[in-house]
Amino acid sequence: MADRQAAAQSVQGKFYGVIADSATREPLGFATLNLRSAKDSLVKNTLSKVEGGFAFDHLQAMKYNLVITSTGFNEKTIAIDLTNSPNINLGTIYLSKKVKTLKEVVITANRPIVQQKADRIIYDMQADPESKVNNVLGMIHKIPYLSVDADDNVQMKGNTSFKVLINGKPSGMLTNNLKEVLRTMPASSVVRIEVITIPPSKYDAEGLAGIINIITNKKVNDGYKGNLNVSDRFPSGGPDIGGGFTLQQGKLGINSYLGASSNSQPRTTNSTNRTTIDTNTRTDLKQTGYGKQSGKNGYFGTEISYEIDTLNLLSGDFNINGFRYNNSSSQTSALSGNAGLIQGYDLGNNSYGDGGGFDAAVNYQLGFKKDKNTLLTFSYQYSNYTNNSHNDVDISNPFDYTTPDYKQFNQAVSREQTIQVDYTHPIKKVNMEAGVKAILRDSKSNSFYNSLDSATNLFEPEPSMNDIFNYTQDVFGAYNSYQFSIKTWSFNVGLRAEETHVKADFISTASSSVQNYFNVVPSLAINKTFK
Repeated sequence: MADRQAAAQSVQGKFYGVIADSATREPLGFATLNLRSAKDSLVKNTLSKVEGGFAFDHLQAMKYNLVITSTGFNEKTIAIDLTNSPNINLGTIYLSKKVKTLKEVVITANRPIVQQKADRIIYDMQADPESKVNNVLGMIHKIPYLSVDADDNVQMKGNTSFKVLINGKPSGMLTNNLKEVLRTMPASSVVRIEVITIPPSKYDAEGLAGIINIITNKKVNDGYKGNLNVSDRFPSGGPDIGGGFTLQQGKLGINSYLGASSNSQPRTTNSTNRTTIDTNTRTDLKQTGYGKQSGKNGYFGTEISYEIDTLNLLSGDFNINGFRYNNSSSQTSALSGNAGLIQGYDLGNNSYGDGGGFDAAVNYQLGFKKDKNTLLTFSYQYSNYTNNSHNDVDISNPFDYTTPDYKQFNQAVSREQTIQVDYTHPIKKVNMEAGVKAILRDSKSNSFYNSLDSATNLFEPEPSMNDIFNYTQDVFGAYNSYQFSIKTWSFNVGLRAEETHVKADFISTASSSVQNYFNVVPSLAINKTFK
């Protein structure tokens, strides 16, 4: 027991501070901080925030060396001793600018975590030692512009409207079950994560905050490698398990990833008291209740490539995912006025559902003998996703509340086909990209409402409460973009044109809506490297 207590007490040290420019006294954001042991092994690393602040906590009481690097500044090393002072405020640490810029720098000891380009931030997952023992969701908060809220929902610059790609391609398992997949995906299986804040013209103009591109491909020389990550979350559920496998045998390459997770949110209670005063009338609304939820998720994805020869590459992708959940809640509501109770009821709600889907793609890449950097790629992808949800509501002890018990069922099905041709051609120091793309979407949602008939004690359909509609969207786009650099400046310039046809049939109300529109979206990203 004494040994366990001593071990627990030893892991409690922390230190913090602010990084700033010694000349301007301005804070330095995105500086790389590597925490090394006295024996020079990497323990942890992080980035300074936009305002320059940083912190390391949950550290053993021992001696460390903090190595700070930032582009254009001299590296700085600070000795940290937590053996006597477990809580250290380093204050403001100033970095001096480099007097001379080297033509070529080879970094061996301190590998930078973040690269900044004209249109994106690249987080090198392999340079972070925490990636060896963590899942991708646990690493997201360390990446600039990304955050995770209390419910494990990923946000990009505070926005949930973004697209997630895996190895540069969309996948239904990430679109519909993002946090479940990231929670089980080992961070060690990810090479890097790209946060594209200014999407180039190659990507669809869908009014998104940006794009997150997860790169998992790991090339091996005629061999194989794999990884496995198992974690638990108390008291919210688990275990979570995920892994990856990569194989290269001659011209054949296979990259696979899979995972499964379970969650069980403990029972939580809630209460609301609200008072409204209007002239001489006062009403008090009191509501109390509880809720709990549980669910299971699983996914599997694989990419298979075959190099026919040095100029021809054939590849295919297949991803499948599924989920199931069961939630229950109750609520007691009472609305009172000057004369007493106005309205009241007890409500019990049980919701459950399941769903999942798959997507498959085939890609053919053609190279050219004159210039192997010139590539022509043909791609086709098909995806299908289904979501079934049930909602059973029981109402008891009603007072002036006439809504009977009811059941709701909704089945949503979405299908999508994508046909795309991309062409990449370097023109001296300019890299030119062009392509065309067609997206054919078809979605259906059938929602049915049945209420309890007090005479027959049976649930009868109520057509007026049903909501049935079909939705189709066809998008045809073309793009052209150029990437080039002039001295310390880099540019990404492009133009995208899209023609969209939308038709919505509201079968429940026997009405429909048709919209056609054309958009031309320019894009421009500029980045300058300072000395």
